[in-house]
Amino acid sequence: MNQIAVLGAGTMGQGIAWALAAAGKEVILFDIYLEYCERAVKSITKSLAKQEEKSKAGTVDAVTGRTSAW
Repeated sequence: MNQIAVLGAGTMGQGIAWALAAAGKEVILFDIYLEYCERAVKSITKSLAKQEEKSKAGTVDAVTGRTSAW
């Protein structure tokens, strides 16, 4: 199951879509109002970009913290 539909692009729908997208799934958002879907996609994209930036820095810090020279 690679493609998942989320009905409703409000706060809860955005959160569900974000989690699915972060897990590598293709998400299709549906809502009565197209503008809500468009806004949700922009918000999710922005959140995932921030998360990616943080995880790269966090990974480097975590690896550095576990590495030492003897």
